[in-house]
Amino acid sequence: MGSYHHIASNDDGKHANNPYRVVYTPESDHGDFQLVEGSMHSEYATFVSASELLHDEQWSDHLRRADCEWLVPFLHRFVDDESVSSEEILLARDHHRARRWAERTGSMTRDDERELAATFGLPPDPETVPAIRQALRVELERTELGGSVDTVDWPSIRFYCVALFAHGDPVDAPLVWRARDAAPAVAGGIDVELLCGGGLERTLAALRADGSVATDGALESLSRAVAESVFDDWTPVDYLTYWRQYYGVGGDE
Repeated sequence: MGSYHHIASNDDGKHANNPYRVVYTPESDHGDFQLVEGSMHSEYATFVSASELLHDEQWSDHLRRADCEWLVPFLHRFVDDESVSSEEILLARDHHRARRWAERTGSMTRDDERELAATFGLPPDPETVPAIRQALRVELERTELGGSVDTVDWPSIRFYCVALFAHGDPVDAPLVWRARDAAPAVAGGIDVELLCGGGLERTLAALRADGSVATDGALESLSRAVAESVFDDWTPVDYLTYWRQYYGVGGDE
């Protein structure tokens, strides 16, 4: 199929029990975009053109359910035969995700996040890792016991996941997945890549060894990410560099 890019999904939205996804397929002979509904054995996928996405109500509804209506201006450009680069689309995707995250986590400022990162470091001191794990468990228990999504400290939860990623022990993958899975409305802020601080293969092995029903979703999500080329040319080192820049740690700004 050539290069393709996962640009939207509602895995973290109200239709999460029946996921809707959008994949950009610029080199495909079948269409500019692949629309996917469902998961695993119930998954259905079809290729469509930009024009079909704009003018067919069924496909427009798929965009809405996948939280991908930000793509519409680009679709008009495709239809008008304007040049649209993959980089433009991926940048718009990332900006949309950032806006969604800000909408869901307005209680903590960027300075607050950076102060938290400065306290623990990235990677954290190994002696602090047990405390990070415990802090993450406490926050997750608050959510799982019925706490309001709006009152849970999601930016701190995400930082704890990033810190465990930076620590690089695959044993933490089930805990990070628990964080991603805890509240679908905000899981988009906790990327599936955060499970893989110890590398993709070691993480998959750790999840398979865990063998619990709770990790089945993690294995499915990682397998889907692999199929969608999320991990092509991906390394834990480069991904950590991104987060160090985000948190302004060690001069990486």
